[in-house]
Amino acid sequence: MFSSVYEALDFLENEWPVKTGNRYRNAIAACRGALNRTTPVAVARDAFVAACYEAGVGVTSAMPMHAWTTDHRTGLQ
Repeated sequence: MFSSVYEALDFLENEWPVKTGNRYRNAIAACRGALNRTTPVAVARDAFVAACYEAGVGVTSAMPMHAWTTDHRTGLQ
């Protein structure tokens, strides 16, 4: 379970099982954009979930939006 955009991006960049595919690339870009505050967090979250489906990574339940933060140090959106 991921509680922030930073954690999702870290997983995508360092532990992702299949580092190919359009949805994977879109998720990387969306998470980076959310961290830079140029992309809405909701877009990053949706892109991450789409990448999970593309790669066959299990998604048991999508976390509520309030659980995702853009700043992993402070928890502020």
